[in-house]
Amino acid sequence: MSDIQLNLLIPDHRAVILPDDIDDLVVVELSRQLLQMAEASSDPVTIYIASSGGEALASLSVIDLIGLLQIKYHIEVIGLVLGQAMSGAAFILQACDTRIALPNSIIMLHGPSGVTVGDARSLDAETQLTTKLRDIFLRLLVRKTATFSNYWEKVLMDSVPKYYTAQEALTAGLVDVVLSTS
Repeated sequence: MSDIQLNLLIPDHRAVILPDDIDDLVVVELSRQLLQMAEASSDPVTIYIASSGGEALASLSVIDLIGLLQIKYHIEVIGLVLGQAMSGAAFILQACDTRIALPNSIIMLHGPSGVTVGDARSLDAETQLTTKLRDIFLRLLVRKTATFSNYWEKVLMDSVPKYYTAQEALTAGLVDVVLSTS
């Protein structure tokens, strides 16, 4: 393991943890922490991801926050998977400059879904939102993985989640490196 890789694993004040459920409250707290770090220094930040996912729109907020750190503050954002990056957390990982998984990590992707109660117009609006979310996630995957969009379209259109081991995620381009812990 190189010195750079080893430094990424050492917790410091430039690291945050993305917990299990990604919702609006998590976005507010994560935003507060990351923006404080951005104001203090342009040193890299690490987001430790240990999440089974959560709300798609909340996940997009975190993705946009990462983009803001990269563009406005010129901060390198490192994503490190601790065990799991599922659903929205897997897409947040894709927004990071450097994407790292520990050897026993699992990454899961699926297309956006939702439940709507209401009339036909409400159902149509939900369908349109789901399509827009899928397109946003598809563009992110294609940009970050350099894999053809038809592969990712199939993954995101399938109703069955697709699970990747750390090594499979590396092969698919979902992570840049798998760190050895031995």
